[in-house]
Amino acid sequence: MTNAFVDSLWSLDPTGFGYENIAGYDPYISTNVPSGTSTIYMRRSFNVTEALAVSGLTLRMRYDDGFVAYINGDLVESQNAPVTLDYQAEATALEKTFAQTGPRFESSYIETYRQINERIWLEFEQGKISQARLRIKRFEQFLERINIEADPAKFSQRYLWHLADSSDLIEGAEETVSALYGQIGLVIITNGLQDVQRPRLAKSVISNYLADVVISEEVGAAKPDKKIFDVAFSRMGNPRQEEVLIVGDSLTSDIKGGNNYGIDTCWFNPRQRLCNLDVEILYEISHLSEIVSIVEAHG
Repeated sequence: MTNAFVDSLWSLDPTGFGYENIAGYDPYISTNVPSGTSTIYMRRSFNVTEALAVSGLTLRMRYDDGFVAYINGDLVESQNAPVTLDYQAEATALEKTFAQTGPRFESSYIETYRQINERIWLEFEQGKISQARLRIKRFEQFLERINIEADPAKFSQRYLWHLADSSDLIEGAEETVSALYGQIGLVIITNGLQDVQRPRLAKSVISNYLADVVISEEVGAAKPDKKIFDVAFSRMGNPRQEEVLIVGDSLTSDIKGGNNYGIDTCWFNPRQRLCNLDVEILYEISHLSEIVSIVEAHG
């Protein structure tokens, strides 16, 4: 958990946290949460008075069925982590927005928002709504679902400000692009919002490794539409299709888009999800570092 989390409204409770159905975890649960809760954010403070005298720290974690642990904003360990730690940026931005607007923030709101957000983005990929409408519609539905009266447009604006202020990376991203830099051209193609993606990338440590960034809102087309790939290929100097590999975590935009354009695909699938879409996947990886060996194998 990063220092950016606003925890002033959090409750103070003993560990462990959870709920019990039939798995036998009762002895380990001191604070019960609603049955079905999928995500809990917690913070444990400790002080080291003589840091130079400490050679190491040991983390012991009993969990079901995953966790991500940070110390002062630095990732130290994870198991069965979310498909992208951009989820943490979403959670931070959402919590900061609640702190600004006044209603009490509940941790369950994060998963509610994610479910709505994923559905609205899919509508955008399918051409059913515009990005301008997406900005507002997801918060109209979210605020209605959690029964809070607030202006969705203003809520969206504040949320996007906070999201743009984050530059969290997926584990291994910097090391991977650093290893690939100079061997191949690296281009980002994103359906993300311009006023979020540009500030985030400008602050990111990977920005110097990128040959270009193609943002759907700027070019008037979005993955999986072939038009956004036309733009990307033009900016890359029109390489042969067999020389290009698209890597992404979305079956509906990245992998389907690669199939539509006739280029090789690599599905980033750290959670080992089942493929529920009729698409062709040439490579499947669970860690970004695996991309390096794929590229090296192709010379």
